[in-house]
Amino acid sequence: AGQVLRSTRTPQQILRWLLAAGLLCFLVSMAIDTSTWPAAVQGILSGWSLCPAVKRIWTPTWAVFSSGWTFWFLAAFYWSIDIRGWKRWAWPLSVVGMNSIAMYCMSQLMRGWTRSSLKTHFATLDSWLGLEHGLQYLLVDCPYAPLLERTAVLFVFWLICWWMYRQKIFVRI
Repeated sequence: AGQVLRSTRTPQQILRWLLAAGLLCFLVSMAIDTSTWPAAVQGILSGWSLCPAVKRIWTPTWAVFSSGWTFWFLAAFYWSIDIRGWKRWAWPLSVVGMNSIAMYCMSQLMRGWTRSSLKTHFATLDSWLGLEHGLQYLLVDCPYAPLLERTAVLFVFWLICWWMYRQKIFVRI
């Protein structure tokens, strides 16, 4: 994909290539594992699988299937940013992209600590404000607590990346 993006092809040719590559990845993964088929056609070869798509152990089928999504997301970003010129909305993604290694390390090493710290501080803030169903409720008892909790942790990590971006601190290999 990188070579195609850097080639002398027209933007429309690049976009078509990315979309076709994504479709090809989906078709190959569906040929290897029938569980990825839409429910309407799953009865034809139900249960047949050369190699199941298992994300946890990154089977070849999963790698090809996720590559299809990656090609399609790249095509969408290429279309909106490079072809259409809509760049402003992507700034938060650029902040993370400039320190993607730092973001990855934080998510692997600091996720649990950040989650528990947020819960502790939100509980303290709720007690100071005298709120019964305040911020702590959103991270613990609310039906959407897992989603809100992960979003809050992501936002904290994004703020750290934003600070690094503003200080021109970029972690590179």
